[in-house]
Amino acid sequence: MPMKHWMRSRSFRSACLAAAFTAAAPAVLRAQTPEPLNWTAQQDHKNMMEQLGITRLRPGPSGNASATNAANYDPARANPFPDLPDPLVTKNGQKVTTAEQWWKVRRPEIVEDFEREVFGRVPKNVPKVTWTVVTQATDRVVGAMPVAAKQLVGHVDNAACPSIKVDIGMTLVTPANAKGPVPVLMMFGGGFFGGGGLLGPRRGALECQCTMRHWPSRFSSTAVPRPPPST
Repeated sequence: MPMKHWMRSRSFRSACLAAAFTAAAPAVLRAQTPEPLNWTAQQDHKNMMEQLGITRLRPGPSGNASATNAANYDPARANPFPDLPDPLVTKNGQKVTTAEQWWKVRRPEIVEDFEREVFGRVPKNVPKVTWTVVTQATDRVVGAMPVAAKQLVGHVDNAACPSIKVDIGMTLVTPANAKGPVPVLMMFGGGFFGGGGLLGPRRGALECQCTMRHWPSRFSSTAVPRPPPST
């Protein structure tokens, strides 16, 4: 066989093999992805403790006043850490006097403390969440304040396990007359404003207070926060 024809034949076979592997890849990935386990809450809790290496949980406060972990009812002892660190002093004792010091030194120190001691760390491979507006209304009122309300759904990328679908429901409420960027108060759990739909009749005092201060608020139906697009 002439070299020219042999090279063409070899290239054709390579292309066919590549196409076959490409077509088979999704099926292979699906076959390798385990089906989600239908665990009870207790089984799921036990599995998570085993993954984290936790053998037992610390008991909560006891109602027995003579117990070593007795609940405290004395206001004078309510704050075991009365001397909080100065937010404008770095850990090596330097005063923060410039914006550059804040952004490059002190703020990362505070973020590290909160991630390690309070909130926990976000995994590097956390799935992407795509937010879309499902419903919006511009003629709603909270208290005496006109507001704009949006109901969003954040779809979590489930490519790693297509059999699991996760959608995060969220309501975003902003003062209708806000002229520029404003801080947002986020609250998770429960329904959207008392479960009465998009700003339904059972509005709580907290929503009213937020709106009267021109603070937007977001209420999510899950306990897993994901930042929605800026508004």
